Amino acid sequence: MKRKEVYATSGTRIKLRTFAGFDMPIDLAETGDLAAAYKQGVPMGVRLYARDSKADGVSLFVWAVKDPDNAPCCLLAEHPC
Repeated sequence: MKRKEVYATSGTRIKLRTFAGFDMPIDLAETGDLAAAYKQGVPMGVRLYARDSKADGVSLFVWAVKDPDNAPCCLLAEHPC
């Protein structure tokens, strides 16, 4: 197994993907475009190599979706679990 795209939870099963890159689109959080995240960055578990880039640093993007079969999501600030 080359990529270690694995995580574990003891509760709700969420779909989670994490990306890092030097030239990720600025509007990625609004669009949620996973194709752009894979094209401009690397997924969790893959080595990110430094390269010539106009960016000042690394950008991170986390995409998460709740499990449709479990209880609805709540904000911890509103209802601590």
